[in-house]
Amino acid sequence: MLPATEAQLKNITVKSDQLEKLMTAKIDEVRLLKGTRDEMEREVNGLRARLKEIEGRYSSVQSDLDAKTASLKSVADEYNRAQLLKKKYHNTLAELKGCPRVVIKLREPSHNDHYPPGGHPPGAIRHDWGAVCVADPCTINIPTKSKSFVFDAVITPDDPQTGLDLFNQVNGSGMVHDVLHGCNSTLFTFGPKNSGKTTALLGHGNNDAQGLIDVFITQLFGAMEHNDVDCFTIKAQMIELNNDTIYDLFADPSQTTEQSPHYEILRDDKGRVHIPGLQQVNVNKAQQLHQLFHWGLKSKRKRSQVETRVGASHLLFTCTVENYNKKGDFRRARLTFVDLAGASNTPENQWIVRSHQALGDVISVLSTAVQQRHHQVQHEISRQNIPYRNSKLTLLLSEALGGNCKTTMLCCVTPSPALMEELLTALIYAYHLKCVRNQVMPYDIPADLQKLEEQMRTIDFNSIK
Repeated sequence: MLPATEAQLKNITVKSDQLEKLMTAKIDEVRLLKGTRDEMEREVNGLRARLKEIEGRYSSVQSDLDAKTASLKSVADEYNRAQLLKKKYHNTLAELKGCPRVVIKLREPSHNDHYPPGGHPPGAIRHDWGAVCVADPCTINIPTKSKSFVFDAVITPDDPQTGLDLFNQVNGSGMVHDVLHGCNSTLFTFGPKNSGKTTALLGHGNNDAQGLIDVFITQLFGAMEHNDVDCFTIKAQMIELNNDTIYDLFADPSQTTEQSPHYEILRDDKGRVHIPGLQQVNVNKAQQLHQLFHWGLKSKRKRSQVETRVGASHLLFTCTVENYNKKGDFRRARLTFVDLAGASNTPENQWIVRSHQALGDVISVLSTAVQQRHHQVQHEISRQNIPYRNSKLTLLLSEALGGNCKTTMLCCVTPSPALMEELLTALIYAYHLKCVRNQVMPYDIPADLQKLEEQMRTIDFNSIK
């Protein structure tokens, strides 16, 4: 019994020693872990202090960054304003030198227009419309073609587009002022078919949606009332050019094509274009001119319905304004509006394509001549060398293109990717037109010179020996 108990006690003693050693080892491990923990706590506290320092520096850097970003944005905005002002000054200087004023009007793409994969609907991004991007009120970019154009103004679908708004964009007040001071002025619309140019110029036919012509008529008579105009006369003409045939829209609308006179375009002894035999109607009130203009439009629609003529046509409405100011000075000028038909590939409209090509040829010759003079290339071009006679349209517009006239183009386009070719062609036409330089000479005869001319006419030079 005793030996067994001693053996058991010995085993217990051994196990007790082992457990004591194990406990001692664990205590050492705990002490080590505590030391490690204390060290890590010190490290964490150091990191927290470091983090707090970094957060303070980050806040300072972020504040500096925000300030620099705001400053950079301010500088960028100032730069953009300076660039826009530079473009406007350049355009004004070019206009003073006789270059035409060109305004681009964007029609909002419809929901039926197709967009390339990854494209976006119009208006999804500010200043981004279909295939074009309007960088500022004078610049239009075509990113997919890496093209950029600068014009006098770019009207987006976001901008108001009433007749009065368009009047202000095309500098209508300046045109009215020029006409009353003896400078010929022409406003014509250009662009692809269904781009909104006819609506912009002629309106919808009701007072709530007046076109540019109606606004011009109202503003013209208003300017004569408020300026120093003492007396005036206004003579109006309105023609339609269809398949290179001229129709007088103030003539009897019941006349058929066979009964209508054959009109020819001639030049007088001073080289000015005129059409003998056209009806000229005198008006002295704005309401009369409004009614006369809309009567001409109704006559155009009636002729199109009665006769077998098909396809689109060009429309020209001209007002010859003569006035005396309170000093007795005499001024004469023509205010012309031209609605150019949009080209299409249909057989009946091939003549429109040809007329646009002739227009492009004239603009190309005139712009090339100006660019060569700018680069000091010795190249003189006379008006006899300009291909005006290639088309009746260009012959009618010869004064507006390189002649004695201040010209404004309202180029209407649809910025749809599906119409990229038409869009780019129209913008190139408009861009080259800005390079044309007209020779503007106001017709303004001072009262003293009129008296002198009257005295000269009364002198019998045959009696003077």
